[in-house]
Amino acid sequence: MSRALDPGQWTGELVRELLVVLYGGHRSRTGTWVPDAAAVARRRRVAPSTVRHWTRHGAPTAMPVRELDAIVRRRRPKASTLRRERLQADRTQKMRERASLGRGRGNLTEYAERGWLDQHRVLVLEDEWRPLRRVVVVRDEPALIRRATAGARLVDLAIADSKFAGDALRYQLLQEVGPWRLELPTKKAPRGHTQVWLASAPVAELPVSASLT
Repeated sequence: MSRALDPGQWTGELVRELLVVLYGGHRSRTGTWVPDAAAVARRRRVAPSTVRHWTRHGAPTAMPVRELDAIVRRRRPKASTLRRERLQADRTQKMRERASLGRGRGNLTEYAERGWLDQHRVLVLEDEWRPLRRVVVVRDEPALIRRATAGARLVDLAIADSKFAGDALRYQLLQEVGPWRLELPTKKAPRGHTQVWLASAPVAELPVSASLT
């Protein structure tokens, strides 16, 4: 994921969502997220009218690049987080290759015992109370799905024929939403705090299914 901010990727809607997540706000009757202008102004040391100017509709955003970069830079996923994800993706790929060898080869017995070869679901969820989305991979069992989706709205899903295929699809999605990802303190995002992104980020729909091969 590129670490340089491209202001052309940021619309007024995305900036509003960013400010709501970080400084508070509410959803209007029309469904638009509205930041708490007074809180943002206090934290950014500007006038409330300046905040309203920053968050007007359109693209690119009216917020000065230096100001936007100062806000985003503090909440980008850490380099250590990205390295850990890359290493995990490499391990997942190796396990996918072993699993695809078939019965009698690879580590199928161990994988099966752990439930990794069972069908999984890749779920894109949005928090009900703020414009933040996350992706989870869960075994395709009703109780586990209910637990994973508690307090969230289901936005998109894909069926994966194994945990490996699901993990690979999750990693692919996280790369796609890279410019709008955030890493939040656990008190602000106790679930998936390193793998969340702004709700209106332009992301393609998940494929219907994902497989080992």
